[in-house]
Amino acid sequence: NKATLVEALGPENRAGEMGNQVAALLSHFGVSNKKLHQMGIPTVLVSHGTVNESMNESGVKMVDQDNEFTQGTLFAACADAVMLGHIHAFQSWENHFNNRCQMIAYAGSIGRFHYGEQGDKCFLVWDVESGNATFEKHVTPSKQMYDITFDGVPDMDELEALAKQCAGGYVRVRFTVDEEYASTVDRDAIEQILGTANVAGMKIEGKILPVQRQRAAGISSLGTVGQKFMEWCKVSKTPADGLSERVDQLLANQPEDIARQFIQGVRVKRDKSLIDAKSAEQPSLEELLL
Repeated sequence: NKATLVEALGPENRAGEMGNQVAALLSHFGVSNKKLHQMGIPTVLVSHGTVNESMNESGVKMVDQDNEFTQGTLFAACADAVMLGHIHAFQSWENHFNNRCQMIAYAGSIGRFHYGEQGDKCFLVWDVESGNATFEKHVTPSKQMYDITFDGVPDMDELEALAKQCAGGYVRVRFTVDEEYASTVDRDAIEQILGTANVAGMKIEGKILPVQRQRAAGISSLGTVGQKFMEWCKVSKTPADGLSERVDQLLANQPEDIARQFIQGVRVKRDKSLIDAKSAEQPSLEELLL
């Protein structure tokens, strides 16, 4: 019992010791299962639990000390077949030795219950003999559940292309946007795209990231906007190179004048580039003399 181990060893040592206990138990089963194999009697180990480094239905590898089994400890039970439940993705492992074939398998689940589940859903029909275990995998007509995720405002063109691949399935659209862009997400347009793609069901989930504001103590007591701006740069760790001059320009000039000066500056840079290019093409005096 895990609670007993916590009480005896402390929570930090509980997971490792539980693994030791499970390994000892399965090795104990192995003693009798070897004898049964010698008598020609097939053996099966049935359990609910997680095999370390197995893959869950979302494609995530399960690596944790809290996982009950490893492939090695399960094979140590010396059963012909190990039939497991818990992980909802089909997967199997086999071990060949001394003309024996041991098989471990998760049947997975016969249906999909979460968006984004990968792979076929199936059930297994086993044929277990002493020293040899096999199974047939039968795929079920499970409903399709798709996950479409955007890191930012959903791209409608991309969504439309993906939605066409999800016809007849259940679709969840998820997005994460900063607070200032939340109003730009068109949920009605998302629903229209999914509806046009003839999906069986839809779900839209949006996560709004709040704006993180940093306060600058005493900023209100500073005399000018430029001073306040420079203090904000310091607090927010924003590079201030050239920004102070631009603030002064915004305060002293009209927008039209700023735009005119900018355009004039671009023209001067362009003309200078043209002059430099022409100068590079002209031969030097030394080149002409040679």
